[in-house]
Amino acid sequence: HPLEVRMLSQVILYSLLIFVLLAIPVFKPLLQALDNPALSWQERAVVANDLLTLHARFWPWALGASLVAFIHCMHSIRLMHRVTGPLARLKHVFPQIGNGNLCVRSTLRQGDYLTPEVDLVNQMTVQLQSKISALKHAQVLLMLDATRIREMAMAKEDPTLFALAKQLEQNVAGLKSSLD
Repeated sequence: HPLEVRMLSQVILYSLLIFVLLAIPVFKPLLQALDNPALSWQERAVVANDLLTLHARFWPWALGASLVAFIHCMHSIRLMHRVTGPLARLKHVFPQIGNGNLCVRSTLRQGDYLTPEVDLVNQMTVQLQSKISALKHAQVLLMLDATRIREMAMAKEDPTLFALAKQLEQNVAGLKSSLD
C-alpha cells in the first residue's frame, strides 16, 4: 500500500537523520582540531589518537543502534500493515457498495486495526440491504395496487382513474428500476 511505503521511508529517513545528528557533535570537534594549523604535530597526534579511539567506540555503537533502528523499522512496517490492510480491504468494498452490491462484507485478519470501523461498514451494508428489501416489497405491493386500480378503472370505464392508474404504474416501474 502506498501509505506503508511512505511511512517506512519516513522512518528510515528519520533514523538516518538521527545517526548523522549524533555523529556530527561527536566527530566535528576532533576533526576541527586536526585542521587547526596552530597545533603542533604532537598535539595533532593526540587528537588523531582520540579520534581513532572514538572511531573504534562509535562504530560498534552505531551498528548496535542500526540494529535497533532496523527492528524499529520492521515493527513500524508491521504496525502500518495492520492499518493499511483494512484500508485496502475497505477501498475494495466501497466501489462494490456504490454499485449496489450490498451482499459484500469486509473481513479482517486477526490483529488488524480499524476493526470497529470495518464492523460499522458491514453493519451499514446489512441495514441498507434490509431497507432496500423492505422498499422492494413495498414496490411490489404498490404495483399490485396499481394493477387493481387499472382493472377497476377499465371496469368502470373511468378515463381519469385509468390515467391515474397508468401514471401510478409508471412511477412504480421507475421505483423498481431505481431499486434494482
